[in-house]
Amino acid sequence: MFRIFAVAPALAVTLALTGQPLAAEEQTRQISGSLSYMQKIALPADASVTVAATGAFDTILGEAQFGTEGRQVPIPFSVDVPANLSGRVGAVIRVGGQPRWLVEDVPYRASEEAVDLGTLNLRQITPLAFDTRFDCGGTEVAFGVLGERATLRIDGRDIEMEQVRAASGARYQGVGGDGTEFWSKGDAAMLSVAGREMPDCTRIDESAKP
Repeated sequence: MFRIFAVAPALAVTLALTGQPLAAEEQTRQISGSLSYMQKIALPADASVTVAATGAFDTILGEAQFGTEGRQVPIPFSVDVPANLSGRVGAVIRVGGQPRWLVEDVPYRASEEAVDLGTLNLRQITPLAFDTRFDCGGTEVAFGVLGERATLRIDGRDIEMEQVRAASGARYQGVGGDGTEFWSKGDAAMLSVAGREMPDCTRIDESAKP
């Protein structure tokens, strides 16, 4: 699963993540390519890009974040990662702070050589209707309606939810029993994803945003 929206704790493995010099014996290489999509939709001035390379146990090996500054697709990117490790690349284009296009799990092999992944075609993310956004310890999640289904969106993934009985508030569980649960009580909520408990969630005040 692509975890660009929930940035993992920084690891001292690349200049891009830490800004600190690497030890002499720690070699890096560059993973590059370009991002595009099929829809004939121009990117607005506030569009931004995040590209991340992940390894075993979803460890962040390298990451790049930048504004498009008026550029349109295809948009070039490059990420520095440790040499001799395999991994996967994912990318998201955000508009107004919200994810709109996504690609995930593009593999690359272990090597010392730079890798050009070519053009990565992103899929469009359909906006949720009547959505409410929460900040769960730095991870932004959205709960709303997709089609006619209650949906939880996290890390670029949509999880179909169904309402269950609760003594107070509104409580939902993932359809199929994958261990995902969302329980909101006013401006606060509790969230577990695939059995992993997230930090306490606080509703994001949209009116406070510039």
